[in-house]
Amino acid sequence: MFDGSRFLLKTLYGVTGGYEQYAGAEFDEALWNQNSPLVFDYLRELEPYLWRAGETYPPTQARLHELFANGEIWMMPVFISRVAEGLTTGQFPATTQAFTMPGISLNDPSFTAIPINASNPAGAMVLANILSSPEGQLEKFKPEVWGDPPLLDISKVPDDLRSEFARVEENYGIPLQELISETVPVVNAEYTTRLEQGWEAQIAS
Repeated sequence: MFDGSRFLLKTLYGVTGGYEQYAGAEFDEALWNQNSPLVFDYLRELEPYLWRAGETYPPTQARLHELFANGEIWMMPVFISRVAEGLTTGQFPATTQAFTMPGISLNDPSFTAIPINASNPAGAMVLANILSSPEGQLEKFKPEVWGDPPLLDISKVPDDLRSEFARVEENYGIPLQELISETVPVVNAEYTTRLEQGWEAQIAS
């Protein structure tokens, strides 16, 4: 589950002293061997406080969101866009609050990739261009559509679109700029791969 993987990465940052040490282009094996035991020790300490005391886990993100909406859990790792969407559609209680943890919450933009064996790469490029265009970014930003914050420099889009972005943000339902102001980047993907493998071997099993 993607949200769970991102929670593991935030845990790595949080219990080992921040993301900066992992920011190099290459995976640091010695650093991983030194710091990773702290992560799995912390995750074991968390287990009694998890849903069903960590004896089982929600199989999908959708199921996790259902548990929150039904009041079976009171907190979950989730992307800001999902909170905005859940509030807008009424799936989540109106009392739901989004928060970030300064220095460890992730600024994690989406990417559009075209597989080398895509049956219609030209069509895929058209879609990628739509998604990255100001109009596409505006549509994705609407909580009733996706709620995904834009990746554009809003000051550089035409005035009419800039006012539309401002309107959507004003009605977004959560303080977007405040939440993203202290987020940090995602590092080399090998750390996430190792975290997932370690979680499966040491915690989930």
